[in-house]
Amino acid sequence: MEIFRVLAADPGVTTGVAVIEYVQESYGYSFWQIDCRNLRAWDDFLRGVNPDVILYEDFKHRPNLMKAELYSMQVIGVTRLYAERRNIEIPFTPIPSEAKAFWTDDKIKKLGLWRTGKNYEHAMDALRVYLTYKMKTDPFWFALMVDKLKD
Repeated sequence: MEIFRVLAADPGVTTGVAVIEYVQESYGYSFWQIDCRNLRAWDDFLRGVNPDVILYEDFKHRPNLMKAELYSMQVIGVTRLYAERRNIEIPFTPIPSEAKAFWTDDKIKKLGLWRTGKNYEHAMDALRVYLTYKMKTDPFWFALMVDKLKD
């Protein structure tokens, strides 16, 4: 069976990651937070996951978070270079407010995907990036999720 991997990231000093694996009709979800003060660790992580598609939350200038944002830009740069060298698609880079607009904590909890604790805070933001991408590109999947949210 062939596995198709999507990596979604919330870049920063602590980069949140959600990796979604598709095998036939089933989905598997894994979550991490990577300390990206050492950018080689991020590059090594990308190589280890070997994603087929990469999504990430885009950088937007926020003066009150300048230090974190500079790391975000660096992580995005490493991510883009990694993808370019391997011809990996980056089809979706929402701004933070777009990823959080529909996929609230409560909705993610209702889907059974929520992870608690400080070690998952940024990973849940990465998951929002993936869920927003699926919502915008797969109407059938989104209809199924809306039905689950109604229960």
